Amino acid sequence: MQNKVEDLSTKNTSLQKYKKNSESEVEKLSHTLAIREEDLHAKLAHIEQLNRDLGVARQGESQVPILEGKIDTLKKEKEDCIIKRNAVSEELDKEKKTCQNLQSRVDTLQNELEQTKEKLKKNGEKTLKLE
Repeated sequence: MQNKVEDLSTKNTSLQKYKKNSESEVEKLSHTLAIREEDLHAKLAHIEQLNRDLGVARQGESQVPILEGKIDTLKKEKEDCIIKRNAVSEELDKEKKTCQNLQSRVDTLQNELEQTKEKLKKNGEKTLKLE
């Protein structure tokens, strides 16, 4: 009977050590599980953000052809404006040349008028002297 008590006591001690080790292992596993759970929540939040970003990107992709069309339209309008600007510039150059020619003609006529006035003045003075 003494042997049985000693055996049971030894078994009890072994079981208590096993229980202590098991509790320690359970604590470690619980801590590891908590860390992994936090990690999984973070990864899930990241995946949700990526899904939102993907949705935005897909919306952007659908806008690409529209925006390309607008860009083509703006390029054509720009080319048309350049053509019109060049035409207006040429017309302006022609008008400037015409104005310069007219100013030159005015200057010439002004000189002729001055010369004619001087001649008339001289002829008038000669006529007065002859009388």
